Amino acid sequence: MTTIETRSNGDQAAPGVRYDSKAHEQPGAGSQGGSPTQAATGLPLRNVVVMMPFHSDDPFAFRLQRLEFLRLQHIIEKALLANSVEEAKKHGRACEPTKPPPAQVIHQRVGFYPAEALRQIAEADVLVALVSSANANVVFELATRVLLRDHIILLLDGNRELLPIYLDGMIHINYRQYRSESVDRRLRSMAADFDSDPLDFNDAASKDCAPGTNAIADTKAMKAIKAITDAVDEHERDLIVEFKHAFGDLAHVRALRPAYLRNLARFITPGAIIESWDTHDPLCVIQTNWKKMTHGYYAENDLWSGPWIVAANDSFLSFYGLESIPKELEDSLDAVTLLDRLQNTMHVLDEKDRRAFLADQERVSPLVFFRHESPPIRVPLRINENHTDPRFRGKLFLPTIVNRARVGPDNGVHRTYHTILYAPLEIPVDTEKAFRAQENGNGR
Repeated sequence: MTTIETRSNGDQAAPGVRYDSKAHEQPGAGSQGGSPTQAATGLPLRNVVVMMPFHSDDPFAFRLQRLEFLRLQHIIEKALLANSVEEAKKHGRACEPTKPPPAQVIHQRVGFYPAEALRQIAEADVLVALVSSANANVVFELATRVLLRDHIILLLDGNRELLPIYLDGMIHINYRQYRSESVDRRLRSMAADFDSDPLDFNDAASKDCAPGTNAIADTKAMKAIKAITDAVDEHERDLIVEFKHAFGDLAHVRALRPAYLRNLARFITPGAIIESWDTHDPLCVIQTNWKKMTHGYYAENDLWSGPWIVAANDSFLSFYGLESIPKELEDSLDAVTLLDRLQNTMHVLDEKDRRAFLADQERVSPLVFFRHESPPIRVPLRINENHTDPRFRGKLFLPTIVNRARVGPDNGVHRTYHTILYAPLEIPVDTEKAFRAQENGNGR
């Protein structure tokens, strides 16, 4: 498990727990050799991150929150393991109810590395968010996760007013109700025991509550950790059950964000999305603005403006010899402009090939943009040997629709996006000759 933190004025947020189910895989458990965690939930639970606020300027609070971290780490492991055993028994598989091996806890100063904190929050298969105070960092990080992905479990430790109204109805656990006062007292006592503290809270060691290098100290540390886990097992069975049920709910997709939150992702600009993708072949996004949609499809007078290219990857820019995608409407790129660049500016598209491709595009474009259809494209772009980029010389590329989306109401002003991939075609020499012969009127 790893911890992640962010820093604000006097407060820090989000030490996170990563539960790596790969370390706990057992032969025969899970479908097709999968991990028991995955079998229990139906999700590929490779990691569970816990996001929780803490104060670093107060030594007692600093230590108490790291002990709280151990408590939650143990509860999560117990809940996941219980689900694993239950699911295995349900399907007649062997799964020994043994405790997973000790998890590694690493203290990262992500206050100085916010990109790492947000990356872990975004990548987590499940985010467990402890909401206990009006901490700005926690709110920001939780909002980031809500925008990007589902599978969030909210732990409410305080007044329900701490929970934003946008999260109402999502899976949540009343942490204050289910946590044990006995365990609370034990953690506070350990946090206040500065003189005989067996746990390593040293930031420089990049560890939280972890055994040190001294053998005697290690023994004391393990006993201290066991005291916490034993107390949790004895006094917080109901809390473990609540976590078990929450992970089970995730398996049945009862934890999805409301649709109005999921749809916010539509407003991320296509350029920002493409910049974050690792793509090789030419890829672009075409935007069209509409006044409205008539009878489930578009009429000619529904068109406001477009279509034109609004975003593209580096391969697309190199393909057309562009430095960037124009931002101004008067400089917008359409199909005719791009073909003119290939033929007259770059001299990589022969006239006959240009005419054949353009004629085919005029056939399919009304069906694609006005009728939401995906007709077969019969004529590829044929690039000659003059291209400055060797990846494209003498190659055929077939523009292919890989995604389409609409932003805005269909009965009012809105826009549509089409993501186009230029798929390279590998055509045998004999087939290429037959195509050429057919184009010249000699084919049968």
